Amino acid sequence: MKRTLLILLVGVIALAVACERVPVYQQEPEMGISIEMPGPLASRADIGEIPSVSEQEYQLHSLKIWAFTSEGHELIAYLNLEESQFPAPGRTRNYSVPVTRAFAKADPRPHVDVFALANEAAVGLEAFNRDTDWNTLHEASFGDPHFGITPLVTAPDAQTGLPMSAMGLDMPVLGDDPVLKLNPVKLTRMVSKMRFVFCRMEDEEEHDNLVVNSITINGNQIPVTEHVFTLGKYDIVSADGYLENPFTVPGPASLASNATPEKLTWAGQDAMSYEKLINNAVEAGILSDAGTLYLRESNKALQGYVTFTINGEESTRNFYMASPGDFGRNHSWMVYGYFLSGRNLQLSVNVLPWDYNEYDISFEDHLMAGQFSVDETTVEEIEIMKDHFDEHLLNGVTAKGRLNITAPVGGKLYIQPVGDAAAFEVTPDVWDINPKLNGGNVEISIRRNPLAEGNLSGKFITLSFSVEIGDRFIDANTEILNGEVYRFIL
Repeated sequence: MKRTLLILLVGVIALAVACERVPVYQQEPEMGISIEMPGPLASRADIGEIPSVSEQEYQLHSLKIWAFTSEGHELIAYLNLEESQFPAPGRTRNYSVPVTRAFAKADPRPHVDVFALANEAAVGLEAFNRDTDWNTLHEASFGDPHFGITPLVTAPDAQTGLPMSAMGLDMPVLGDDPVLKLNPVKLTRMVSKMRFVFCRMEDEEEHDNLVVNSITINGNQIPVTEHVFTLGKYDIVSADGYLENPFTVPGPASLASNATPEKLTWAGQDAMSYEKLINNAVEAGILSDAGTLYLRESNKALQGYVTFTINGEESTRNFYMASPGDFGRNHSWMVYGYFLSGRNLQLSVNVLPWDYNEYDISFEDHLMAGQFSVDETTVEEIEIMKDHFDEHLLNGVTAKGRLNITAPVGGKLYIQPVGDAAAFEVTPDVWDINPKLNGGNVEISIRRNPLAEGNLSGKFITLSFSVEIGDRFIDANTEILNGEVYRFIL
């Protein structure tokens, strides 16, 4: 009996030791950083032909990514990607980076700031590397000789391409340990482009000598310096001012004849489709191309003039953008001039987001939204600290805010007041997401609740945004507010 108990005891001990030695696999925590690349989506039979574009405008030569904690700005990860790891044009690619177990299990988890920089050699920032800190990245800027007026850039450099950047601040970490993720950040070109094209009526009399001599852009419009990373439509270094001198480019060597030039004026197409129309006309010989320029973004409404000669008599015609900020980064500006009968030069001007087109709207369930902004004419705005604004409502005036949202198509955007909600009336509170409805633009009204009683002075709210798709909700504050805080106060 004792011998049997001894054998059993030895067996139990051996089994316990064996179990202790068996390694238990536990996945190390990692965080996904998603980078969205500008450009047309790959062709799909169900959405028709993709407009042709200049491949060099989408070419990646390098891509570096930094991730920091939002508080303390400690480096979490740095990636210097190889060509095989680049995202394709119009696509989003996820990169997994290791994080500590303490980071993954923290409650709450630290928020994260992400910086992505592509084709940095195009603006002389090759020295940026793992040792580049948060402050250096956040304050980085570039100026001459990069994409100013001396020299003028008429085509992307084959070796360096066009500079692109992305920044996401105060981004919440989503997912569950050990698989975490961040919302995507989108690379955006740091420059915009302008193009000039011309033609004349095909039935103009032969003895009329029509020549487009030159195109001039006025001075004090292109900034001396602009920031590399931005959350807004444009971000120039205002203290550095603007380049004083105007600049001039020559007109086309010859003027093409066109029986119906009015058919080439912009008619509401997206930028890529309109550029395809223009390219086809140039190739067909019914439109003359005077060239393309790539320039630093500007917060001004650019103005200029065309100098032309009719039968030896020189004249000029002015043109201008409609609104300040239309030449913010990643915009495409087209100036189309055509001579009608009677030797009358007509100028058609349009400015559109460079990459927006009907083909790259996502019909999946991820969010595509632009940043919320407040109409400063409807409030008394006070910036109490960086990116924090108090919006004091004016007597008898409804405060107005705006945003753009184009996906997920068929989803619903919920706009929720947070704070003294009963004191305010916010409309709409729900918006059906449809890019074909007003281009996805949403106007939000904020006013005193006419049914609220008592002294409401000092009551305030902020706005929170979420999207319903199917049976789940997506937090939309990161994309729509971009780290900015707007407090509406009675």
